[in-house]
Amino acid sequence: MCYPSLQRGNDKSAGPAHTYYAQSRVCAPAPLPPPRGISSFNSSHFGKTSLFGILFSEMASEAVMQLLLSDASPNGMLSARALTPLMAAARVGSVTCTAELLLSAKANIDQTVGGSTALMIACREGQAGCVQLLLANGAAVNMRNEDGATGLLLACREGYSECAQLMIEGNASLRLCQRDGATPLILACKGSHVAVTRLLLAQGAEPNEKAASSGMTALVASCLAGAHRCAALLLEARAEPCLVLHNGLTALTISARGGHIRILQLLLERAVDPDSVGESGVTALMVACQMGRAKCAQLLLNAGARPGHVRKNGWTALMEGCLTGQQECVQLLIAANADPSAATPSGTTSLMVACQAGHDGAPPPRAQQQLSCDAAAHSRAELSL
Repeated sequence: MCYPSLQRGNDKSAGPAHTYYAQSRVCAPAPLPPPRGISSFNSSHFGKTSLFGILFSEMASEAVMQLLLSDASPNGMLSARALTPLMAAARVGSVTCTAELLLSAKANIDQTVGGSTALMIACREGQAGCVQLLLANGAAVNMRNEDGATGLLLACREGYSECAQLMIEGNASLRLCQRDGATPLILACKGSHVAVTRLLLAQGAEPNEKAASSGMTALVASCLAGAHRCAALLLEARAEPCLVLHNGLTALTISARGGHIRILQLLLERAVDPDSVGESGVTALMVACQMGRAKCAQLLLNAGARPGHVRKNGWTALMEGCLTGQQECVQLLIAANADPSAATPSGTTSLMVACQAGHDGAPPPRAQQQLSCDAAAHSRAELSL
């Protein structure tokens, strides 16, 4: 789709709203006729409820948009939904109405409602034509909403690469982040938006920048979302694959937990230690067995993961599989020479774990009582992750 390019007029005294369409591309829009059956552009034909029903309909035409906006104050609210006419036009992508509001009605381009501007709304809705028009008329590019998000952050979060490109060309900052510390790159990866991820990396976004609150990086966000194509782009850009989060998890354990075998393979191909652990001592193999991710468990075993690795509380991958009844994973571990007789410091074995969890048989009463204490402590340790 070809969007209009705006140029400044010859009148040097004209304000930022006084622009016109480049004559080489498209002439300034002529007024459109009213919809059939409506004799004049008078918004009183519609009540507030029906007004927004039409305004936000995907079938809304330019004529309907002009009808609804013609009698409204350019900086006033259209209804209780608290949008200005300019915001409403930007939301539905009406370039014609947006231009007329800027050219004729002199709408306040940076007016905020709930912390959002027309530019932010256009970015959030993927309305690239309106984004281009607003930027060309001097819209503030790095303003934040109540969550600390800029137009660029919103475009990246929703996956609108064209809007993100326009914002970057308009000098939007790649370093500004939301209140939770999420950067444009983290948001793009969290949403599995490959095109936006590629764009941001090409523009110099730092692949290892962390969110302040959680320590999350773009690679971790990709692992959580199972976005293997984003993860591949990040690893090519030298994203750190061995980062340990505040909660002790790693990109490897997160991928194993979600069963994201493609990302797991990418990480292992980068020589990530299959037995790498955080402070809790949990390995990716333990997580895979606990969650029943047999294919991930097999991949980790093939990469050299040790089936007998013991975490800080004495539990092994075999115990994890027995606790949740993951028979296929248990079979893989035994075939890989995992020791069924290995016990925690209190004497709990994998067999006792399986019995206590109701996976056939029952241990002696004394052993069952001890196991209940062990399982409760293990559950508390898992919750701390």
